Amino acid sequence: MAITKVTSGLISADASSIDLNIDAGTLYLDVSENKVGIGTTSPSKTLHVNGEIQLENNLTLNENTPAMVIPNGDFRLFTGGSEKMRIDSGGRVMLGTSSNSGVSNNADNLIVGDNTSATEQGITLCSALASGIRWNDGTDAGLIEYIHSSNTMTFYTSGSERMRIDGSGNLLIGTTTVTSVSKLQLTSSNQHFGFVDRAQVSGTGTPAGFFNSAGSEVGRIGTTNTATSYNTSSDYRLKENVDYEFNALDRVAQLKPARFNFIADADTTVDGFLAHEVQDIVPEAVTGEKDGEEMQSMDYGRITPLLVKAIQEQQTIIDNLTTRIETLENA
Repeated sequence: MAITKVTSGLISADASSIDLNIDAGTLYLDVSENKVGIGTTSPSKTLHVNGEIQLENNLTLNENTPAMVIPNGDFRLFTGGSEKMRIDSGGRVMLGTSSNSGVSNNADNLIVGDNTSATEQGITLCSALASGIRWNDGTDAGLIEYIHSSNTMTFYTSGSERMRIDGSGNLLIGTTTVTSVSKLQLTSSNQHFGFVDRAQVSGTGTPAGFFNSAGSEVGRIGTTNTATSYNTSSDYRLKENVDYEFNALDRVAQLKPARFNFIADADTTVDGFLAHEVQDIVPEAVTGEKDGEEMQSMDYGRITPLLVKAIQEQQTIIDNLTTRIETLENA
């Protein structure tokens, strides 16, 4: 082995390696293994650095505290000659885009886009674990979780489950199972699609309320231990131009009650009206236009006041006729 004195260091070489040692620093080249060691004579990788690498104003690698530090500018990763990922100076991670312009919140820490303008974002998370995928606030107090084993998506706030979508497509709020005492339950079965229910132990309750654009209640579905009521606003303080003197019998006489079956249920005959035949007589009871794009519908309850008034008018006629008959009989 030949040894050459170089200033205050040594260069040593043999057939398999070259060792450059200057002022206690080591540059080691393992010729047979094609490995270079800096600060070590036992490189385990093609390039093995024992210590810190720093490129002025660009990149710092530190072995003791693994990190990549870029004092100025953004950190970028390129494949195929184009940028695919960026960590900007504000700590945002951008995938598939190099800009956060166009996103709804410039403070977002993760931005995923399919173009450089970032006007279209999208993200897919994949996991084969039975526990599925979690979006967590770090404390499990706020949590969205998809569980592979049960095909269930759950939503938590304040550490408790508030809502879930189960493997059958049922949406449950305030409960974890499909039962008749769910706070809110929308299921995919024909029997319960749009089903709304609330457990009522005693007294009365309001499983559903309906409000106008001003936030005032205009209707509700009420319950007791044994019954359900459907209510619409009717307080006198909401009304004006109240008229008790109108002719109901003439309008009722124009109604054309009929018996029919719906095309989709040919074996069932029912009593009712054809919506467009009622529209000119009791317009508030009919929704939609004849032969319009949407099928017309009726609120049969809207006819009730007219029928009551007609009965009262008939009773007046009956009472008058009864009086006349009694007068004739006693004459």
